[in-house]
Amino acid sequence: MRYQTPFLLLCFAYVCPVLAEQLDEILVQGQQTESHSPTIERKNQTVIQTELIRDTKDLVRYSTDVGVADNGRFLKGFSLRGVEGNRVGMSIDGVNLPDSEENTLYGRYGNFNPSRLSIDTELVRTIDIVKGADSVHSGSGALGGTVNYQTLEPYDLVFDGNRFGVLLRTGYASKNREWVRTSGLGYVGEKVEALLLYSQRTGHELKSNGRGENISGSSSQQPDPSSHRFHSYLAKLGIQFNDQHKIGFNLNGQQGHRYTDERSYNLLSSAWREADDQNKRLNANVYYRYTPQSDYLAFTQLDFDYQKTDLAAVNYKGGRNWFTGEKELDEMFDRRMKTTFKRLSFYAESEPLNTFKIIGGSHTFGIKMAASERQFKNDNLDTYIFSNSRRDIQYTIQYPVKTTQYSLALKDDIVWLPEIHQWQPKITTHLALGYDYTKYQPQSLNAPCSAACLAEGIPTKSRFINWSGLAGIDIQATENWTLGYLLSSGYRLPTATERYFTFTKAAIVIFCLNKKA
Repeated sequence: MRYQTPFLLLCFAYVCPVLAEQLDEILVQGQQTESHSPTIERKNQTVIQTELIRDTKDLVRYSTDVGVADNGRFLKGFSLRGVEGNRVGMSIDGVNLPDSEENTLYGRYGNFNPSRLSIDTELVRTIDIVKGADSVHSGSGALGGTVNYQTLEPYDLVFDGNRFGVLLRTGYASKNREWVRTSGLGYVGEKVEALLLYSQRTGHELKSNGRGENISGSSSQQPDPSSHRFHSYLAKLGIQFNDQHKIGFNLNGQQGHRYTDERSYNLLSSAWREADDQNKRLNANVYYRYTPQSDYLAFTQLDFDYQKTDLAAVNYKGGRNWFTGEKELDEMFDRRMKTTFKRLSFYAESEPLNTFKIIGGSHTFGIKMAASERQFKNDNLDTYIFSNSRRDIQYTIQYPVKTTQYSLALKDDIVWLPEIHQWQPKITTHLALGYDYTKYQPQSLNAPCSAACLAEGIPTKSRFINWSGLAGIDIQATENWTLGYLLSSGYRLPTATERYFTFTKAAIVIFCLNKKA
């Protein structure tokens, strides 16, 4: 036996190098398991396809506590647990969409467009519906919650093992005779990834069960005829220089209109009014991401975001010819709300750290700093048409406003894995604190303003300081059962219209009586 042992060792020493030379490279691919708070309802690509989500209303079809605030002509955003309008935040890739600038004085006439902008679901990979106040993450407006859209990535179009991917999709909805056409191209290489996507949506008014006559006036039981056409686009480019450094460019936007024959608006059958609600949105982002090989720092990211929006309502009004019954145009009102948004932000997150022995657990820290500026202005052009002439009046209803904001947010996610009599639950604690400083500064008039607008003089500057926080705990007792409690705060800043629009009747004369003693 003493001669066999060296022989076996010699065989192993000889065979092992040969096996090492014959082995091929093995590439292991997988997907990260999504984990999120129970207060967040997430719609990923699988859910979007399974639930046949093709528009905003389909998104909340199976959510009993989430709805869409819509009056047919204007989409006012979402309703979360009874809270709606500007008290529910909306964002695309982390950039908040503008609030609805609904003027209390002019809103009743329908000459302005108070809609909330959105994004076509054809360009979206995940949608997070956060239920409850969340201003520490989303800022102003997150009182009832937020709806966060994340756009598609190049690898969503490219199958594993391939470099190129193509998306061609079309759909039809009979409820409003709507067609959706989408085409896209994706590329994923070793150093470069890119995506191009375009979607077109055309349709009409939503069908109704009303069976009355299609007449003019508020007594009509038929919906006002309307047609819409929206163009949406998405482009992304990412360059991975090495394992640590990556830069990228993202662009998405939407342009479209909804044309409505407002038969229910008119009191007289001889009068008519048609509305063309237009919207235009552009979002651009440039980022740099640094992922070091460190036991302490996970990554840092520097972002520059740019957003430009144009929300308009173009109304046509007139009467009918006494002899032919043809429409004759008398008035055309073009009312626009425009915003320009710029933001520079920095975010850093640590690796899970176990350095706090007194507190225990694994801590993941994060810090976010941002400085932003939003410009708001109103442009109006009213045209009055007479028999042989026309008159154009260009004006504004209020001063333009520049809003500057500085924000700082800190977070700490703690994970404990205690062992209690062979039972090992997973306890996760979320702590976050946010600070926001906001300054409103009225600008010079961009167009003539009425005497009622100028009666109170130039508005003064104003500022707001808001603190927001979050504290929550999740206890995963088993693989199927999780108990949690979340306490969070929210706030909402006034819009530019709410803060600075004034209307003092210019015809009022104030008499001062000088009484003598």
